[in-house]
Amino acid sequence: AVAGRVVSHDLLERVAGVPPSALIWSLRDAVEQRVLVHVVDPAPGYAFRHALARDAAEAELLPAERASIHRAIADALEADHALSPGGELARTGEIAYHAMAAHDISRALVASLAAVAAADQVSAHAEAEVHLSRVVELWPRIPDAADRIGTDLAELLSRTARAAASAGHQ
Repeated sequence: AVAGRVVSHDLLERVAGVPPSALIWSLRDAVEQRVLVHVVDPAPGYAFRHALARDAAEAELLPAERASIHRAIADALEADHALSPGGELARTGEIAYHAMAAHDISRALVASLAAVAAADQVSAHAEAEVHLSRVVELWPRIPDAADRIGTDLAELLSRTARAAASAGHQ
């Protein structure tokens, strides 16, 4: 539930913390009970049959559990690029999202800037704007933000405004 709408089998294996055979048994049971569905595109994985079931499963987690899972997902995505079939923009965006959800704001700052670079490479201006906005949001909470990302706040705000204009926002 924490991983997103669809989660690959490989990512589940990395973060589940159980032996592969136990994971497969649990997944098979969840599919047979019609809680999860098996998907094959873009990569083999699983999704909750209903969004409300996903929301309910996530709501059952304690905040510390949820943060720990987000951290594990960010770790796995950083360690293995193949775990995110959507390419570099999707992978860096996912790392930034999961780092933020894990309350690792320094990591979220750096990952968000990496997502901006990936968005810029494919002219995804709206995506760049989203990640730049996150960097601006995090800036005051990180004392050495300028050192971490190699720019000052004025340049960051200017870059955010340019991305917003390129995305068609005023």
